[in-house]
Amino acid sequence: MNLCGKSRADRALDKSTVQSAIGCALQVSWVPALIYTQNVEWSGLPLKSALPIAFYFTGIIASALCVRIGMTATLKSDTSHTLDIGAIATYLFGTAVLLASNNGLSLACIGLTLVGCSSGIAVLQWERCLACLPRHDTTCVAICSAGIASTAIYALAVLPSAGALVASACFVVASMLIRPRLEYPKKAPSALDSKLLHIRMKSFDLRMGTAMFLLGTASAIPIALFVSSDSSFIGNSAEIARMIASWTPLAFAFFVAIIVAGWIPNRESDAFTSLRALFATALISFFPLSPGSELNMWLVLVFSMVWVVSLAGISMLVSCEVDREYAECGSFSVGRSTISICIGALAGLMIVAFIKFSIPQFSEVVERNSSGTMLVCSLSMICVMVLFVATNVLATKGMLHEVALFGRGKLAFHVPEETIVHAGKQDAADNSEKRFQTAERMQLHQGSIRSTEESIQQPPVVTCCKNIAFEYGLTPRELEVLIILAQGNTLVRVQEELVISEGTAITHRRNIYRKLDIHSKQELIDFVRIGGPSC
Repeated sequence: MNLCGKSRADRALDKSTVQSAIGCALQVSWVPALIYTQNVEWSGLPLKSALPIAFYFTGIIASALCVRIGMTATLKSDTSHTLDIGAIATYLFGTAVLLASNNGLSLACIGLTLVGCSSGIAVLQWERCLACLPRHDTTCVAICSAGIASTAIYALAVLPSAGALVASACFVVASMLIRPRLEYPKKAPSALDSKLLHIRMKSFDLRMGTAMFLLGTASAIPIALFVSSDSSFIGNSAEIARMIASWTPLAFAFFVAIIVAGWIPNRESDAFTSLRALFATALISFFPLSPGSELNMWLVLVFSMVWVVSLAGISMLVSCEVDREYAECGSFSVGRSTISICIGALAGLMIVAFIKFSIPQFSEVVERNSSGTMLVCSLSMICVMVLFVATNVLATKGMLHEVALFGRGKLAFHVPEETIVHAGKQDAADNSEKRFQTAERMQLHQGSIRSTEESIQQPPVVTCCKNIAFEYGLTPRELEVLIILAQGNTLVRVQEELVISEGTAITHRRNIYRKLDIHSKQELIDFVRIGGPSC
């Protein structure tokens, strides 16, 4: 009976995975239709063409913020069709406005704003859906979606602009209807809500949001700068868009290569390792190879599409990974990365507009002017360095793993041998039947936590200090200092045990006093032994 039930559950999960792959592919396949319809001038991204794109990102940001702030319960439960209806209605209305705009600027801005609102709602719903799937299934969905979307984008190139836009509307409707409704991961039973957890979450959110913002900004700037440097070789922009669509298999190949690069180290899918490997695509796409030349323009046109596809897929995988870990800690983080990337892209467009209208040398790159060429090279290399920081430095898997450990009530800290022996003797005097064989040791090494069995009992003073650390937001190092000071030891003992300087020890002690609102060593000892929580 259990086997039958398990088999039905597996079949339901497989069905949800297939539905998710098809639905995600349909959702992203309409992107080139906007290019065809609006006849976007890739050469130079003038204000007439860049302004509707800016309104599109504004629509995504506005709708995502509205759903995140005002409809969090609806998004999390996914029991109502309100968001589905809203996404479909706004997209259809936006499509109608674009068809009636006849390339007019005002109507184009309104239409793309509505389309952006639909996209913001849809991306949040799909992110929530993919976060409900296992990590391996989410990776498979991303790969299948990229493959199906590449085929659909290639097929859309043969349609006229109006036909492609109508087809994209059908894709969006089908995507919202086919999306599976899955139960969002629940808070883990062992999850511990503490001030330390919230502090770490805020720190990680800041770093993650900054990384995504920089990804959006440093992607928009070089794409616009490179393509803006020469317009002599570009004719009909619709033909250019079709040419770009014909290279979608290359984008799919690069995306799969990045996924495989994340899988190789541990033989399992790892979104954060893939994020680090994503920098290789950025280096190929944005390295200033002979700026201003026709060869460079074609390379940028093709590899910008490759970069956008890879960035969208990897950022979604990273967001789903963060959503799962946060869900186990009782937090809901769907949509934060999407909002940050779109804000960054909008900021990048504003920076490019400022450069084009304020720096006269910018237009001289076509003539191979040294000043203009140096400007494009310098800015593009700055963006490449920013992308390296965003993909490899700011947000790492170790930081997210640390948040998950704090959510489960685990800390990486070292217990001094003297504390163990002292605590054991004191307990033996109070009760001869209580004996401690050893204390739990947890060490953090390269982002991984190695600990002894949780069943091994800790000395009471260590347990008290650990509870205080969670309650008052002490860092693991401050916890180690607290354990030593709570035994009546001096700062010299802290320096010897933790191998730190006197200034560092004084700083840690000052931070502990501030967080616990105490002012002397005796107050600290009394607080731990009498006034601490659960002591």
